[in-house]
Amino acid sequence: MEEYLQRRRRAAAPPAVAPGPARGRVGDSRRSRRELARLERLVARLEARERTLQEEMAAVATDFARVSGLDAERRQVAAEREAAEHAWLEAAE
Repeated sequence: MEEYLQRRRRAAAPPAVAPGPARGRVGDSRRSRRELARLERLVARLEARERTLQEEMAAVATDFARVSGLDAERRQVAAEREAAEHAWLEAAE
């Protein structure tokens, strides 16, 4: 009789649920996706700024001082873009 009661208790007990993914990992995944998206937007903005600077340089090609200033700014934007691309590659791994 005692064995019967133990079996009934086990059958009536809620089934053991396998643990799901850890909450921290889900949050990390979402954070990683958001960081990748942020870096992609940054790279796109920097590429657009670099193109704009090149167009401005072409428009004032005869003004050496202006072209020199625009070129310095373009090199700075290019360095920022390369850093953002590198950060994107790091985050993508």
